[in-house]
Amino acid sequence: MNAMQIRRVLVFGGLAWLIPFMVATVALPLQKVDRVFYESIMQVVLAGSVVNSAVLYFHPVKKTSALEGLKIGLAWIVLSVVLDVTTVIYGPAKLGWFTYLKEIGLVYLLIPMVTTGFGYVLDGKRE
Repeated sequence: MNAMQIRRVLVFGGLAWLIPFMVATVALPLQKVDRVFYESIMQVVLAGSVVNSAVLYFHPVKKTSALEGLKIGLAWIVLSVVLDVTTVIYGPAKLGWFTYLKEIGLVYLLIPMVTTGFGYVLDGKRE
């Protein structure tokens, strides 16, 4: 992977994380009133954010594979967890690791599902 590819992985992975973070910040009062609804909204926002980031990431790619999609998805999970550590675990929220994994971290598994699917679909489609 060259420097430009790494930059694209970081930019679009950061975007996939940033949009749900911004929505979560605005919707935080809803968490106290209706936690289940808040969690549902956040899962939908994360899915939409990842799909849109994947579209932007893969659009100029000439050829890819499911394996490349999986690698990108795993990189985006690592990036999301690193960003969460600074904001959710050790930042102002002070959420414990177990609670974090149960409430947020597990949902991040959808990221490589989406990116792997994109890689699979695009495998050999662009000649």
